[in-house]
Amino acid sequence: MNKLKQRLTVGQMANLHGINRRTLHYYDSIGLFSPNIRGENDYRYYTPEQIMDLELILAFRELGMSIEETQAAIHCEAGVVDRILSDKIEEIDKKIKHMQSMKRLLEEKKRYAAMSKTASPDQITSVYCKEEFLILSKPLSIGSDDGEGLA
Repeated sequence: MNKLKQRLTVGQMANLHGINRRTLHYYDSIGLFSPNIRGENDYRYYTPEQIMDLELILAFRELGMSIEETQAAIHCEAGVVDRILSDKIEEIDKKIKHMQSMKRLLEEKKRYAAMSKTASPDQITSVYCKEEFLILSKPLSIGSDDGEGLA
């Protein structure tokens, strides 16, 4: 295949990833993601090999990582990037578990609310509820003189 055909313009790369061309210009200006080829006309051209790099940067952005964190991750060894990705996957898994727990709680509350709407004040109905645990501890005081409070 012709070398000329194996490169993407800024517009093509931006369209391929659903981002604004100015984003790619910005990434280039800060050294985060620069095109591999500069044409004689000073146009920027990206190679197909760079697609995965941009997708990783966009994934980091989607995860809420700052530009500085993304730069550090992109410019470090592959093992470090792997660790960062593993940490983010673990963080997402925890968020998913939490959201699933919240969903179950809301579904239960919704079910109880629906039951209360259909309940007759003349009837008493016994409903089995799942056992819940309550953990109690000594109250923590903020800024106490004994040094045992919260800072």
